[in-house]
Amino acid sequence: MSVHLEPIPEGTMPNKTPLVLLDLPEELLSSICDFTDSASLIPLAFSCRVLNRLAGSCYLRQIGFNDTELMIHAELRRSLNGDLSMHGARNVSKILGSFSRIKFICFRFSESCSIERIPDEVEFLTSLLLVIDHPVPHIKFIFGGGGGTRPAFGTGLKELLHQVWRIQCSKLDVMGVMPLWEEAIPRQETHTLSNASLTTIHLTQPGCLLSSYRNLLVNFLNSCSALVEFTACYSDQLVQILSDLHIPSLQSLTVDRDGSRPKAFPVKSSSLDDLAEFCQRHPSIRSLRCGWDFTVPLNFSRYPPRHSLPNITTFGGTMPQLYYLLSSSRVLEHLECIQVEPVLRGFWNENIEVVTLANILSLLELRPSVYKIGISSDTLKNIDFEQLMDLTSARHVRYFDLQYPALQSQHFTLPGADFLHWASKVFPSAHMLKISGLERVVSEKEKTSFIRLLHEHWPAATELDISGVPRSRYDWMHRF
Repeated sequence: MSVHLEPIPEGTMPNKTPLVLLDLPEELLSSICDFTDSASLIPLAFSCRVLNRLAGSCYLRQIGFNDTELMIHAELRRSLNGDLSMHGARNVSKILGSFSRIKFICFRFSESCSIERIPDEVEFLTSLLLVIDHPVPHIKFIFGGGGGTRPAFGTGLKELLHQVWRIQCSKLDVMGVMPLWEEAIPRQETHTLSNASLTTIHLTQPGCLLSSYRNLLVNFLNSCSALVEFTACYSDQLVQILSDLHIPSLQSLTVDRDGSRPKAFPVKSSSLDDLAEFCQRHPSIRSLRCGWDFTVPLNFSRYPPRHSLPNITTFGGTMPQLYYLLSSSRVLEHLECIQVEPVLRGFWNENIEVVTLANILSLLELRPSVYKIGISSDTLKNIDFEQLMDLTSARHVRYFDLQYPALQSQHFTLPGADFLHWASKVFPSAHMLKISGLERVVSEKEKTSFIRLLHEHWPAATELDISGVPRSRYDWMHRF
């Protein structure tokens, strides 16, 4: 049977507007985005606000974007393992709200082989920070390291620092060696705005303090009216700028030891009095760690310390530095904590090291305010504990901190019975033993053996902190 269809009269067709993509429900649009590759999502996200939100959020999920940490590697061609390439970071910055929860920014600049790109990278990072309109507590810059001279870097760096201030960064880390610009910036052109947000600055390579940076760096540090903690790697230039620095808010000064200092940055040692003079001018400083490059006179009685440092409560230094300062009763009168750092081999021989440590601990008997002592494992490596047993006693010490280097060799071992027996005699009042630097280095079996030795040879140490985990000695015993 045939069906006859009557033609529809002209003009009676329903007048419908053609459907467009945005007429679809958002649930369906999101599903479409889920089946779209990340490269195609970017132009889709840039087309309109709705798709910026839907396609943009899908893109961020696909690349594994961490909305609280912005990690950018300038030499990456594509985003990888949470690190964004510059192209990827630019795409993310155009997705509305993608930076709204950022709390940490790390930008790794190009290595020395492509250092000519760094001024462009500085400009890119500056434009990226312009997108952020909320405080970012922590920013880290990592330079690849070869130095050299690059035009326009100084001007770009000033603009970058202004953006760091604008977003109220409270902690700034600068790692590696920044490239020089071709001429030092005159002092009159280095005026900086007052920064009341930055509280912590770490400069971890001497290249950050080369002469071409001097005026800019001095003005930069002096402008930080809320700066509390300043850490810098030792260099001749650091010593030279100390007299120009005026940071009334500073409470902690650390001069790092740099065992991997490049040959391009040779240094000569400076007197510890140069550093003490800076601290004397800054009575707000409570903590001072001076590394191993600041020297002391060999004849202490003839050349006593020139500065009393009454404001310092925490001091870290080598045994010669400590012995020099503690030998004068008018110096460090309010000292509470000391950190004994290892001395460079060849500076003093091992026999003198033993005598010096014995004398330091004996001097602590005259300073009842000192309740905490930290000693590097390298300092105790070649010491005869039996020789020290009858020479020293520090009854006021209640906290003992044994610190191991961050990088350990395969021959790493925990302290043995001879050390624990010595410590129990020298620090009879110490109830807390803290051991730092054992992460992923010592087996559970070795820890169990050590805790048993501690229980046997140092019964007064009832609290044990291993790598930041404090527990009673009995809790540790039950745990293992």
